[in-house]
Amino acid sequence: MGNGTASISSQKRENNASQHLCIADWAFRHPLLGTLKQHFLGHLAEPLTTARAAELLGFSSRTYFCEFFRKQTGRAFVAWRRECRLEQAKRLLAEYPWITITDVAVASGLDASSFARIFRSHVGVTPRNFRKQANESRATHHQDASAQRKRKTAEVLAPRSDLRGSSNRTLVREKGAIGGKEYQSVSR
Repeated sequence: MGNGTASISSQKRENNASQHLCIADWAFRHPLLGTLKQHFLGHLAEPLTTARAAELLGFSSRTYFCEFFRKQTGRAFVAWRRECRLEQAKRLLAEYPWITITDVAVASGLDASSFARIFRSHVGVTPRNFRKQANESRATHHQDASAQRKRKTAEVLAPRSDLRGSSNRTLVREKGAIGGKEYQSVSR
């Protein structure tokens, strides 16, 4: 599979995961599930088994909890839990390039020994490649923004051709510096 195909498939998976999380978020309006979500998202690095989640919400068995969760959200609890952890891992990989991939796995509550395999199967790329793409995207965005600011500055500060050579207009040329760069402006 080429890079373009991997990128497209990862975008599709990412969009699907985002849609599922949005559906699940909508379903979390139930007070019990809101409590569970708040607890879980605040303790992502800690293990949360289905039995522990059932216990937190006062269910007498995992089975009742799983049925309740699926009925309210349309998703299995373990799938939602994994997606939340993978979203956390993606955020950490993109925003904190100095954190090791192993530490990202642990901070997200995922098993470090199988993290790369799980990440790739759900996101479509390895954690290292995901981080690389995120950093390239951020660098490209920064370069594009910088180039756009330079173009706007040049347009504002450049002399206008319609002002040159007009005998009935007075031209005033100013020199100065903005941010350590010299400019020359022309005004009427």
